Amino acid sequence: IVASDLPVFRELLVDGESALLVRPDNSQQLASALLRMIEEPTLRARLSQAVAEMRFGDQAWEDIAEATTEVYESVLRV
Repeated sequence: IVASDLPVFRELLVDGESALLVRPDNSQQLASALLRMIEEPTLRARLSQAVAEMRFGDQAWEDIAEATTEVYESVLRV
C-alpha cells in the first residue's frame, strides 16, 4: 500500500512496515514511493504480507482499489 500520511491511515498502517506513507501534498514523494514499489519486489512482498496479516478482508481492499482506480480515471479525463 502507498497511502497518504493522514491520521485515518496512521491508525491502521505503519510506514515501512505495512505501507509507504506519503505526505498528501508531495507529488515527488508519491512518485518515489510508487517507484520503490515497482523496483523492489521484496518490499512489495513484505508490505503485502503485513497487510494480509491485518485481516481487513479481501472485499474491503478490492473496494478500495476500485474506488482509487475510478479517481485516477476521472482525473485523466479532465
